[in-house]
Amino acid sequence: MTVLKTRMVTKNLFKKIAAIVMIALFSLSAWALDIDVAKEQGLVGETPSGYIQSVAKSPSAELANFVKDINAKRKQQYAAIAKKRGIPLKSVEDLAAKKAYQKTKPGHFVQDKSGNWNKK
Repeated sequence: MTVLKTRMVTKNLFKKIAAIVMIALFSLSAWALDIDVAKEQGLVGETPSGYIQSVAKSPSAELANFVKDINAKRKQQYAAIAKKRGIPLKSVEDLAAKKAYQKTKPGHFVQDKSGNWNKK
């Protein structure tokens, strides 16, 4: 092979490898979604019910599933606390919402009781 052909093959191979690496990084970032990242990106916010919700009216399926999963885990924890303390689930949810609002970082979204999203 000539030097020119070798350089072209090497350049094309490099481009293919770079594309594969970019796809892999993108895939990893999609799997790496956690609540802090979602809040930082303005995708979700805390609600007065003690659960999170998508800030967008039409979230992607991935985000909707993420919110559903987080809220199911929260509900499980809230129910365990309510049972242990012998109090209604609603009381635990209300206290959790209050604490979540207090812990929300500036610039992250919180929902008011009328359903409007506000940045803290």
